[in-house]
Amino acid sequence: MKLLKTISLLVLTTIVVLSCKKDATKNREQELRGTLWSGEFLYTYDFPKVTTTQPFSLLLNADQTITWFDISGEHPGVWSILDNKITITFFDG
Repeated sequence: MKLLKTISLLVLTTIVVLSCKKDATKNREQELRGTLWSGEFLYTYDFPKVTTTQPFSLLLNADQTITWFDISGEHPGVWSILDNKITITFFDG
């Protein structure tokens, strides 16, 4: 599950970076505060071998906390931006 979250976050980061204009004067952190992102990730169960698409959403709160929502529940964490790269850390590992 952690690997899937990491992969999903890399995809999300790529989308965020590519969708932003390359204007160094803009504050990316301010632009992302209070936004909600959603998508799907491919989840594979080990036994029996089942692969399914799972929806997720990610709320980037103004206080730099996040909540990741998926089929297994809510997962809180924090987010920050440095050099146009977003870092997300989950409290539950």
